[in-house]
Amino acid sequence: MGDGRDTKERLALEADTQRDLSPVTTKNLGFIPALTILLHEEMSRMGETCQLAQLTRGERVALSRQEPGFHPVGQSDARPLLSRYLSRQPVWLEQDEDGRIDIIASVPRVELRVQGYPTPERTSVSWEDVQNGVLIQLADRLIVLLHAVPSVAPLGRTLGLVGQHSSIERVRNDILSVSDLDVPVLIRGETGAGKELVASAIHRNSRRKDAPYVSINMAAINPATAVSDLFGHVRGAFTGASRDHAGYFGNADGGTIFMDEVGDTPPEIQVMLLRVLETGEIQPVGARKARHVDVRIVSATDSNLEEAVQAGTFRAPLLHRLDGYSLGVPPLRERREDIPRLVLHFLRTELEQTGEVDRLDSSVDAKRLWFPPSLMAKFMSYDWPGNVRQLRNVLRQLVVSSRGSNSLRVSTIADQLEPVVGQSSDKTVPPLAGRPSKANKRPSELSTEEIVAVLIQHNWELTPAAKTLGIARASLYTIIQQHRGIRTAGDLSAEEIAEAMARHDDDVTRVASELRVSKRALKMRIKALNK
Repeated sequence: MGDGRDTKERLALEADTQRDLSPVTTKNLGFIPALTILLHEEMSRMGETCQLAQLTRGERVALSRQEPGFHPVGQSDARPLLSRYLSRQPVWLEQDEDGRIDIIASVPRVELRVQGYPTPERTSVSWEDVQNGVLIQLADRLIVLLHAVPSVAPLGRTLGLVGQHSSIERVRNDILSVSDLDVPVLIRGETGAGKELVASAIHRNSRRKDAPYVSINMAAINPATAVSDLFGHVRGAFTGASRDHAGYFGNADGGTIFMDEVGDTPPEIQVMLLRVLETGEIQPVGARKARHVDVRIVSATDSNLEEAVQAGTFRAPLLHRLDGYSLGVPPLRERREDIPRLVLHFLRTELEQTGEVDRLDSSVDAKRLWFPPSLMAKFMSYDWPGNVRQLRNVLRQLVVSSRGSNSLRVSTIADQLEPVVGQSSDKTVPPLAGRPSKANKRPSELSTEEIVAVLIQHNWELTPAAKTLGIARASLYTIIQQHRGIRTAGDLSAEEIAEAMARHDDDVTRVASELRVSKRALKMRIKALNK
């Protein structure tokens, strides 16, 4: 995690950087503009970065064939773009007095597109645009991303996670902070975001790294055989039990258990898990006495467990046992600058499988690039609901379907990647990434009236309400639990729901509004009551 000297050097560097900032940029302390290569004729250069601290000091930056220098993250050797297709006449970047960054073509013949739109002379982008990411395409062959990065560079650790966005660096910091402790960890994030990679990294960096690591898909556990699967059985315990079986917990003794999709754990299995987590003991089927196991619990979910607790489909005590330390994995759309790094990583993996890894460096002198700029532009504008897993699947499809071809066959894939952003009303660059979230507030600073008003505004959905309030979702759930005037769906009786459904002709939306619970939680409650 670094010693005291590392910390002091990083703080000193940050202080020096901030002292050099012009007054117009002091509101953005901690972040500076940067350029990252999204697409280059040498595809192995995708993801190289150049920080532009001189912009914050009022200096102009030239972007051309010969400058500035780009380097892989964590390395100091920098190289310019060096494409013979680029003009020696630069595109200039400069910051005006209002903090906006101007992108200026120095001569008319420079081929320049910003966010896909031809820009013959000058385009102005706001700092907010830069935070969201601005695509700059040169000579119809190279694409760079103008974006904001932390003023203190990352330490160069990967921990098995591809990417250098500040949100991924925070995940790495969380991993290193909690790995050597035995507290249970709950990893939250959307499907395909990489939660299983985070769990594996926690184990590899823990004191248990040489002990077993056992992964369980909790949604796939069969309730009929769950006791044997989880806790084992002894020989002769039931028909077909011809030998002793340790079970997942027994096999993980001394190590780590990763429970994936824990939000989909069947209710009867939740009871079993809670008992084991409370006592540290398991009772194999047919065994005369329980045995103690020493396991570290890491779990992951893409479900809203607080809403599941409200609906009565997930046990609150189990949530509190699992959520000893909560760690969030960001969706891909919130770290778009990492897309070229992930593309390069997955392309190399897939091309090695087909024996065509030389594709990554074979387009330097080609008139037509193997990986077209238009495809990278689509990758950057697409929302990626399946996150990193979906990106890998798309790249695998492209590589396999294009085996032996001089270019990628993108027609079928490209049609599926429709942009999710549109032009902004003031003709500036449309944003590509998620807006920065509000600074966190203390829950104690919020009045009951404010909380209830925001819950009503968001139809009693916890996640958007928590974001509006500037607090963690778990904090909002705790407030609701402690507030006698706010009920959860789990508090609703079958009779009360039935009466409300009759009044509103089975319109769940109107029933949820009347009962003052979220529509999703109400549906989950109805499903639970009908079992």
